[in-house]
Amino acid sequence: MIEAQRRLAVAEHRLRILEGSNRTAIRAFRRIAQERDQLVAARDAAEAGRAIAVGDRQRTMVLNDQLSAQLRESEEARLRLEEENRRLSRPMGSDPIESPAASVAPRHS
Repeated sequence: MIEAQRRLAVAEHRLRILEGSNRTAIRAFRRIAQERDQLVAARDAAEAGRAIAVGDRQRTMVLNDQLSAQLRESEEARLRLEEENRRLSRPMGSDPIESPAASVAPRHS
C-alpha cells in the first residue's frame, strides 16, 4: 500500500510537471501565432504599399508621355512661329510668297 501511495505521488508530481509544460507550450504557441499574425499583417501592408507605388509609377509614366507629346507639339508650334517671324521680318517683296509677281505668274516645278 505504501508503494502504491508513493507511485501515486510520483504520478501526480509528473502530471503537475506535464500540466506546467503544457501551459508553457500553450503560451509559447500563442506568442508564436501572434508574431505570425503580425508578420502576415506587415507583409500585407508592404504588398499594398508596393501595389500603390507601382500604380503611382505607371500613372507618372502616362502623365510624362502626355506632357512629352504636348511639349513636342509646343516645340513644333514655336518653330513655326519663329519661321513666320523670320519671314515677316524680311523686307516686303523679298519673300516669293508675298511678291506680286509670284501671285500672278504661274510656278513651274
